[in-house]
Amino acid sequence: MVVADWGAYSGVAGSREIFDGPAARALCAELESQGLGRVLVTFGVADGPTFTIGLGAEDSCAAYWESADPPYYESVGSLPADALIDDAYDTQHSELPGTVRIPKSLALDGLAEFVETGRRPSSITWTET
Repeated sequence: MVVADWGAYSGVAGSREIFDGPAARALCAELESQGLGRVLVTFGVADGPTFTIGLGAEDSCAAYWESADPPYYESVGSLPADALIDDAYDTQHSELPGTVRIPKSLALDGLAEFVETGRRPSSITWTET
């Protein structure tokens, strides 16, 4: 089980327990249907690995942390760093470089893999930050 947490610029925030990949995908679809705008949703295990996905646009991004200590990983996309993404993270602005932008389908596949395995998804290309 992982816990999903989110907070949009509008102040809409929430948390939900997720038990499998299909439930994680369903939550993402539900959040996007609410029109919250670009928002980062974090799926994590208490004191363990965390996977973050960007929602609310045609593209996405992903981040993975094994723990609160480095190393941290970001998805690798093909856009330049100055193609910035402004996402809500816990209702606050979080600006990410364009280099993390990946297709949403790839990010959702990675999310499902993370929820099922608890490990850094092999379906995404990562860079250590």
